[in-house]
Amino acid sequence: MLRVLETKTVTRLGSTVESPVDVRFVCATHRDLMREVDEGRFRADLYYRVASFILRIPPLRERPAEIPALAHTFAQGRPFAADALAALLAHAWPGNVRELRNAIDHALVLAASGTIELAHLPDAVRGAKTDRDGFFGALEDIERKRIAAALDQCGGNQTKAAALLGMSRRALVYRLSRWRRDQSK
Repeated sequence: MLRVLETKTVTRLGSTVESPVDVRFVCATHRDLMREVDEGRFRADLYYRVASFILRIPPLRERPAEIPALAHTFAQGRPFAADALAALLAHAWPGNVRELRNAIDHALVLAASGTIELAHLPDAVRGAKTDRDGFFGALEDIERKRIAAALDQCGGNQTKAAALLGMSRRALVYRLSRWRRDQSK
């Protein structure tokens, strides 16, 4: 990589001929690379090859004035209820613009047409907590429902249910015992 950045040539595996390349590298990070170099966690020679032009873009939480315009763009001009827009502005956006876009995509699925309401936004943006903090809790709920349906379909036979779900019987038994243990707490 260092040689490609320095000489703008590559040598194919097994070849001795260097081929010129005309590429531009765009690197992005949320870390202070100079501090990482000073602390020995990032190679100085690589830093000086990629740091020819540095553009610092503040995180979305530091530029809340942009949130409504971005949200309207991602929502393709659909209107937002006042409380939904207030929730967007109040959220810290640790995932930056990518998280905002995903939140709007989520809302668009739930709001088939018309105004995007607060209830259409993801729990994390609304400030609500689910049983196991959002995404992973929702995945576990889906998994529990699939396992319960497979067990019902197979008359309680764990071996057949596991095969139907595409998992080993041992994995199924583990999940069932873990859920029973969690319920007893």
